[in-house]
Amino acid sequence: MRGLDTSRLFTQDHARHRIGPERGAALQVHVIGQIIDPLELVERAVFRHVDGLGYRVVDERLQCGLYGEMGFDREVGGRDEAVRGRGRGSGRGAPQLKRIVGQQELFRRPIFGKHIAHVAMWLMNGMSSIAGGNLGVVPTSWSIVGQRDFNGDGNSDILWRNTSGATAIWLMNGTSSITGGGSIGTVPTSWSIVGTGDFNGDGKGDILWRDTSGNTAIWFMNGTSSTGGGSIGTVPTSWSIVGTGDFNGDGMSDILWRDTSGNTAIWLMNGISTIGGGSIGTVPTSWSIIGTGDFNGDGMSDILWRDTSGNLAVWFMNGIRNLGGAFLGSVPTSWSVAETGDFNHDGKSDILWRDTSGNTAVWFMDGASSTAGGSLGTVSTDWTIQGLNAD
Repeated sequence: MRGLDTSRLFTQDHARHRIGPERGAALQVHVIGQIIDPLELVERAVFRHVDGLGYRVVDERLQCGLYGEMGFDREVGGRDEAVRGRGRGSGRGAPQLKRIVGQQELFRRPIFGKHIAHVAMWLMNGMSSIAGGNLGVVPTSWSIVGQRDFNGDGNSDILWRNTSGATAIWLMNGTSSITGGGSIGTVPTSWSIVGTGDFNGDGKGDILWRDTSGNTAIWFMNGTSSTGGGSIGTVPTSWSIVGTGDFNGDGMSDILWRDTSGNTAIWLMNGISTIGGGSIGTVPTSWSIIGTGDFNGDGMSDILWRDTSGNLAVWFMNGIRNLGGAFLGSVPTSWSVAETGDFNHDGKSDILWRDTSGNTAVWFMDGASSTAGGSLGTVSTDWTIQGLNAD
């Protein structure tokens, strides 16, 4: 596949010290981006000024409030100016990303080294680039902590949380629009979102929580509404949740655990009830679980492993029974598994890779065999794939 057109990826000018050579009669104001508050779904415009004598930007101090207006203070042409604005515009002034449809990939990129970052999505159809776009700009106090279909419309949505514990969902329709969403509540920061999945089998994504004392809970979601849930128990903090997936094929997500000694276990879930589970073995801690997915297409999630030398393996699961494992190969440790998902829509999970130089590639999987795949292009490393709690 032809490499990405990076001139289209990075069209926004963020230079801190720049003298504009252009001269003209009138002051021009250009919208160059959007700031979107995940909690309010309010877009705030970022402006730049170009006056008739050209412009010199000697300082940029970006101030983003969650509830107030955004202020962009800068010294232009030797005088201080403060620009404040709000908007509900289409964002046509925002830089456009070439993106790829099928399984989605979410990217995020910091701007100015300040307090906001671009969010963009590629929609995948195998190795083909179909379309793409920029979703907007969000304060970096917010992080993407999950991707699931929270309202059951067949489209993956985006789960956000900020550093104060506020949590929000964007209900998505591809990349062109945010169809709704908003706050789903504020939870003390002693609690973290450690997984997403459909734990009650209603076709909508739910949220798995855990606190610093080992207490674990689930919220059942319907869009941005929590329809129920509750505690599922307390587990010593030597154990961590390392994945979710439907390991027994009953249509409800289960929970994959591992402790600091390498012991691994699965809880088979029905809502907030544990209906079974147990140990699935002990693996040296030089191996880490880096993903889950149905790699052989049998309707049950499997476990993807990698060790510190770059060796890759998969366990094919049926509940808590390991039906067999396979070595997938060894990949230099400069490459990391960024995400798993069905990128070619064949009913089997695939593996998305990225290296430290920004090169991105996919392996299309059929059990333990990589049937095809290759490079998706190179994207600047100031963009990060947001693969947390997604499959």
